[in-house]
Amino acid sequence: TASLLLERRFAEPIATADAAMAVLDALAHQAAQALEDRHRGGRRFVARLYRSDGHVIDLAVESGVPLRDPARIRQLFQ
Repeated sequence: TASLLLERRFAEPIATADAAMAVLDALAHQAAQALEDRHRGGRRFVARLYRSDGHVIDLAVESGVPLRDPARIRQLFQ
């Protein structure tokens, strides 16, 4: 299975959980489109967050069935 890598970079750090979720929502929509183009679904989604102090946080979620609905992907991260 091929991986799909999507990223966002910011000039300034994201300060709130709501802002981070908005970015995850945008990335979920982008992933959904890429998966649709490939006629595939994803079962594992990982968000890697880089803090300004150098700390890295990995958030991984999984689904029992392949997904490409951005709302369902975002819901996994909530």
